[in-house]
Amino acid sequence: MKTRDRIKQAAIEMFNDKGATNVSTVQLSEYLKISPGNLYYYFDNKEHLIRSIWTENIIPNTDMLFFREDFGHSENGILNFFEDYSRAIYKYRFYYSEPYALLKNDPEMLDLYRPRCEKLIGQLRVVFENWIETGIMEQTDEATKKFMADNIWTVGQTWPNFFSLVGGITDPEDINHEAVIHSYSIIAPQLTKPARERMLVLLEKKGITKNYDIETFTLDAE
Repeated sequence: MKTRDRIKQAAIEMFNDKGATNVSTVQLSEYLKISPGNLYYYFDNKEHLIRSIWTENIIPNTDMLFFREDFGHSENGILNFFEDYSRAIYKYRFYYSEPYALLKNDPEMLDLYRPRCEKLIGQLRVVFENWIETGIMEQTDEATKKFMADNIWTVGQTWPNFFSLVGGITDPEDINHEAVIHSYSIIAPQLTKPARERMLVLLEKKGITKNYDIETFTLDAE
């Protein structure tokens, strides 16, 4: 592995373990057994390092999920999206645990963050239109679709803090299941009855509803 990639990988590990704001470049250099000067050869400062992880690792690993063909056309695709999205967030959980501090410390990343949010939230609304056309979702007003997209995005951006600090959940698989079921609960009231029934079968097969009364998710839209 090239030195630059080693630095990024070690940073992800340390940031996930201790929090990005609690790890200095000196500590990272010591962990890697390289000199600070060697680290600064590749990255100007810690903000540059975090921004590089964000643009080179986080964005490519998450953004493409929003544009997958199956996400907009099948219940299985919806579940795959929620599972893969939550796993991608967990892999880089340091970023989602401290977004406000990290963005405040790096105006350049903040300038990139805002249009990215708008693009992906907008893509969720495109997906909703596909769901309506394929009979997965009921006809829904624009305000509801906006709130659904905003809420899915918000859950995705904040659940690492919520489930670890409030829920006391530490097992990665349990965290993934909680993220999926919370995301599903946002869309469930707007799904058609056949789509909800198919989704519940899929969720139950994967053990995602094991900690919940399955009847609580059989919401009727009528």
